[in-house]
Parts: sequence; structure tokens; C-alpha cells
Amino acid sequence: MLDVALANTGAQPLWFVLPLILETPGALGPLFASAVEVMELPGPGRVRIARFLGPGSFQLLRLAPGVRVRVTGLPVTLTGARPRDSLTIPMLAAQELHLEDRLIEQWLGIDLTIASDADAVFEDGGIVASQDTEGVRALPVRASGVQSMARVLTLGGS
Repeated sequence: MLDVALANTGAQPLWFVLPLILETPGALGPLFASAVEVMELPGPGRVRIARFLGPGSFQLLRLAPGVRVRVTGLPVTLTGARPRDSLTIPMLAAQELHLEDRLIEQWLGIDLTIASDADAVFEDGGIVASQDTEGVRALPVRASGVQSMARVLTLGGS
């Protein structure tokens, strides 16, 4: 579980992509989606997170300009051995995401944008929307307008 603090200091909404399953520490693999669950998290401010399932699973948040958000207890599954002292978690920030030829927000049909500063706690449940790709096929997700590739360092421990 991670405690993640994100900020959009730019003038446009920004997508933040984090792994759901981390096979190689420090590397965000190719992104694919065959299904998605959108969850609304409890806490001050409205925080919605989309969890894309299938090969290349990932988690997605969208912040409006000037917004800061903190999510406590965000799950990331590590498939290999857990390091003793620290773990580098990759994170991608992008202006646009596409599922095949459609903007991800059009495909989702639900607004994920976090419009004001928020502090949320991840809890299973709270699903407000879900959908599958046609035929539940794994489709590629590509980013454009990449702003940064960040690393969140999480200290080890139990």
C-alpha cells in the first residue's frame, strides 16, 4: 500500500498513471485495458480513481489545473520479491490518454477529474461505474503530451 501525493501545477488537466501490478520495480510497462472499475474514495473532496484491468493493468487519476490530492493506502501488487529498504514506483503524467483511437475520458463516459484539493483513503468498494472493452479484448492505451516520468519512493517495512 502506498501513500501518494500528486499535484498538477500546469494550466491543463493532467492524467496520472500508476501501476496496479508492478512486475519490474522502477518500470511502467505497456498499458492495456480490457475492463475498468471507477471507484469514489472517501475523504474530504471528491476523488475518483479508475482501475484498468487486464495485461498491463494500471490506475488512473485526473487532476484539474492547480489541484493537489493525497491518496492513503493505494494498493500496488508487487509480483517479485519485496525489497527490504525501499521500492521505486513508476508514475506517468500525461495531457491525453487514448484507448485505441478514442480519448480515454470519452470511452469511460464518467468524469474522473478531481476539481479541488482532496485527501482520500483507498477502500475496496465504492464502485460508481464499470465497463469492458468490446469482447473484453486487451486494447492498448497510449499517452500523449507526456509531462514527466516521476518516481515515488516508498520506504520498506511491514
